[in-house]
Amino acid sequence: MKKLIIFGFCSDFKVKPSAPGKLKSKNLTEDSVTLSWQSPPDDGGSPLTKYTVQAKQHKSDEWKTVAEVSPTQTQTLVKGLDEGVVYDFRIAAENAIGRGKSTEIDETVKPMRPPEVPGAPREPLAVQEVTNESISLSWQPPLEDGGSPLTGYVVDKYDEQWGGWTRAIKLPADTTECTVGSLVKGHNYNFRVYAENKIGVSQPIELKEAVRAKSAIEVPSPPRNLEVTKVTDDSITLEWSPPESNGGADIIGYPVERRETGRMQWVRVTRVETMTKYCVKNLLEGRSYMFRVFAENKEGLSEPVYTDKTIAPQRPVGKCYLYWTSCV
Repeated sequence: MKKLIIFGFCSDFKVKPSAPGKLKSKNLTEDSVTLSWQSPPDDGGSPLTKYTVQAKQHKSDEWKTVAEVSPTQTQTLVKGLDEGVVYDFRIAAENAIGRGKSTEIDETVKPMRPPEVPGAPREPLAVQEVTNESISLSWQPPLEDGGSPLTGYVVDKYDEQWGGWTRAIKLPADTTECTVGSLVKGHNYNFRVYAENKIGVSQPIELKEAVRAKSAIEVPSPPRNLEVTKVTDDSITLEWSPPESNGGADIIGYPVERRETGRMQWVRVTRVETMTKYCVKNLLEGRSYMFRVFAENKEGLSEPVYTDKTIAPQRPVGKCYLYWTSCV
């Protein structure tokens, strides 16, 4: 008589769990990291009892258990790491049968302080050059970049006459000097400079006191002792002395102007370059004139000096000037 033998499997057959899902890191500090993962797709037929997290230094082969985590959690904070050391991590799920295969993290982890804003630029904030319309500044880079490379510098200006801080210029990280232009001559300005990285801007450094926008060279003082030294029927000769101050630059000329009595407009006659004497010709006999003379340097014109009264060209009495052809 033949016998039928049937083979089968028990429904409660159990194995170790499969490997957890992808292991990730986040919230890195100088001595800790948070790890997260996904539950294994198969618990092996037996409820998970825990997760085991292990770590090793990247160049080492020695794995050490750094955390045992409840099976209901899928993330944990690993503490006690050394700042600047590169770590590898792996995690495995366990059940009553044993520990399953591990899942390793894809990227190494290097504990470090979270990036922050950089330190302030180093003082002094120095004024290098001043003109009527610009002020040049310089400073030193900050000692600390906040753990994130500098992206640049921000310069603000403050006009004491108008009030209010305004953005003046943004500069690249390799520049520690700048010229702020479009200033108003004679206004007083303060400046402050920030260092910047991707996190934000540092505390600023600021000038100790405001700086006036003006050239180191000033316009000269007015010419002196303007007087009339000769009068004819169609000309008047003027003489004067150089200004008391040249403003810090050589005198390059003396503009001469005239105005007829009863008229408001001054008319430029000439610009004398070196002499302090000039004969104004082609005047109308009997008409009264006022004259004024400026001193000029490369910064501009001085205030003028005026003749002290009006003068009218006239033929000298008692003398014959039939052959008078020019002013001497």
